[in-house]
Amino acid sequence: MTWSELLEYANNKFMKSTPFHRRILPWVFAITFLAAAPVVVFYTAGYRWNPKKEKIERNGTLILDSTPTRASIFLNDNDTNETTPVTLQNVTPGVYRIRIEKDGYRAWEKQLEVVPERVTFANDILLWINAAPESLSFEPIARVEAAPNASALAMLESHASSSRLIIWQPDTDSKRIYDIPRAIPDDATISWSNDSRSVYVESSDGGWLIDTHSSSPALRVMSGIYRWNGNALEGISGSSMVSIRSQDGSVTRSILPFGVVDKLGDMQIRSVTGTEDLVLFRNTDQTRGLILPSGHWTIHNAEGSKLILRDGDHWLSVDPSKSSPHISTVTGDKLRPFISNSSINYLTHSNGEIWTWIPSGEPELISRESTPVTQAVWLLNGKNIVVASDHEIYVLNIDTRDGRIRTPIATFDTIRDFAIIGNVLYVAGIKDGKDTVWKIAMQ
Repeated sequence: MTWSELLEYANNKFMKSTPFHRRILPWVFAITFLAAAPVVVFYTAGYRWNPKKEKIERNGTLILDSTPTRASIFLNDNDTNETTPVTLQNVTPGVYRIRIEKDGYRAWEKQLEVVPERVTFANDILLWINAAPESLSFEPIARVEAAPNASALAMLESHASSSRLIIWQPDTDSKRIYDIPRAIPDDATISWSNDSRSVYVESSDGGWLIDTHSSSPALRVMSGIYRWNGNALEGISGSSMVSIRSQDGSVTRSILPFGVVDKLGDMQIRSVTGTEDLVLFRNTDQTRGLILPSGHWTIHNAEGSKLILRDGDHWLSVDPSKSSPHISTVTGDKLRPFISNSSINYLTHSNGEIWTWIPSGEPELISRESTPVTQAVWLLNGKNIVVASDHEIYVLNIDTRDGRIRTPIATFDTIRDFAIIGNVLYVAGIKDGKDTVWKIAMQ
């Protein structure tokens, strides 16, 4: 028997002796594998059938984080059994109502869209303690302002014929009281020097300067328009430039040159004879000037090569070092800076409107309220603003996705002012008939 005959014989014998199901089973496995392999590959790559869109598309990723952490996560009211921080992969694309909950805190909720093959972030969520305001032992307070270094609060207590400025350090509960021998009008404002040492109380009938590191009495400041230049209070009073040191009460006065309205460093604002125009000049080049928009502008401060000018509640930014300077303006009560990555984003409000303003660009309207805004202050992360109306205080998240979240914090009979130190709100107002300063823990 030849080799070919022998192989044919063995093959026929095996095929006849092997049952059919055993002979076909390897082929079934092979066909099943070939059919399933692409499905497995696509599945592990994140592709899913979307029944709403009736098509196959790749899933997205949802990254969630909160302060405090370990908060429960709900998607469309379904408990995910996950807690923050978490990265949810292979999430079917679509719009989800996301709710973050933690015992003792107010819930966070927002509607966000998960996009195929992209990451959707909600990783800067702040949860606010669900706590009632706590009254402190103070007389009725008209104004309150936190020091730049967050070490103290300046609180203005005004009576019929006199006032007091209270410097209070919450950590130690220490107080310094400075008497002001006259009533302060309702339009008064409080500002701190950059080193958190001096306080200027300004109103329509003049101002008072206090050195909070001494027991010296409040120093009367002659009527004028003032600003902080470093740690010295300086400004324009009549036709003079005035600089005042609160530490020793020394006053430096110099007569402004004819036509000069204001000056800071090598910059001058000059009036044009026979017109109401104001022109911004650099001392090194008196042949070229920038004609300013109509207004009674003075210099508020300098930020690098940029200048911030002020005319009452109108603010103007310009960079005079550029050959064709861009002018940007905003209207608001005062400028509250938030510094991030060497850039400054200001917050201000006017009646019921809240604006943010980067001086190199144009102002952005954050919110338009039906009632006037009493106060608006940045929170530390720059993603949230605490806002007060006459009766309500709330947090406004500036993320525009699905609208800005508004989280109520507390209601009052009357809110005059508030300030923030760390994660604590200090509110000057009346609640349940009691007029004092109220403490509200935020986190």
